[in-house]
Amino acid sequence: MEVLDLIRQLNHERGRTVVAVLHDLNQAARYADHIVAMRAGRIIAQGPPRDVVTAELVREVFGLTSVVVPDPVTGGPLVVPGMAWQPTPREVRTPRRG
Repeated sequence: MEVLDLIRQLNHERGRTVVAVLHDLNQAARYADHIVAMRAGRIIAQGPPRDVVTAELVREVFGLTSVVVPDPVTGGPLVVPGMAWQPTPREVRTPRRG
């Protein structure tokens, strides 16, 4: 986080463009002015974090159920993973004894 804070500070103070690849959506949403979301080498969405980071996008790109709420620090989007995978009743197996 300290490195991202420093990069953000230098970006604003010197007016330089910074391009970074972040796989942590919450870090990307917190530090980026513009996000490009990709899947299988194709651009799925791009724009400001508040427009790009949605539960629908997270599901489409990562196959993850989530809720996107306002970050209490920045007010930007914050991804909260949804319910973890649970086996369906027919997938539940009883332990074998023996």
